[in-house]
Amino acid sequence: PRQIRGVTLWSKNDLFVQKQMDLDLTHRPGGVAHRLGLTYTQPRPRDRDEQRLQPNVAGTAHYGNYVEIRVPSASQVGELVVVRDGRRQRVRPEEQVVEHGVLRLGYFLLVPPGESARLELDYFVPGRLRQLEVRKQFQSLPLPITLVLAGGNGASTTLSKRLDRDLLLPLPP
Repeated sequence: PRQIRGVTLWSKNDLFVQKQMDLDLTHRPGGVAHRLGLTYTQPRPRDRDEQRLQPNVAGTAHYGNYVEIRVPSASQVGELVVVRDGRRQRVRPEEQVVEHGVLRLGYFLLVPPGESARLELDYFVPGRLRQLEVRKQFQSLPLPITLVLAGGNGASTTLSKRLDRDLLLPLPP
């Protein structure tokens, strides 16, 4: 099966930072186009106690997370982009490794208090997609996820749920 996995380990930071995963799949001639979006939002602290408990990377009050995206190694991968306040900025992965048929892209994402950051990746996987596997990182909190599956005929289906365990979706031909 083809898989996508956003890697996030649970910590006290998960009590403050909201995460969302969006994945759009579109059947194209010769394969499936994917658009992955991982959004991290860190609210401003409401009081001093919350401020002391909030993430604090190197004294900056920023939330920091090493985000790892895994896609099939045969994928044609586009650019990794960070979106802040509607501005798109291309970034270089800090790690790009192929192991056991899987391409791993890693990036350290910083999110200041009161802001959101979205990490986006477009990639194309050749061949027919029979099922989609979305893996939840071990010991992480449930993650809201929205999947949009679009067929070559223009019809689409949207699935929104909280990812509390690995998800395996058989797909129609």
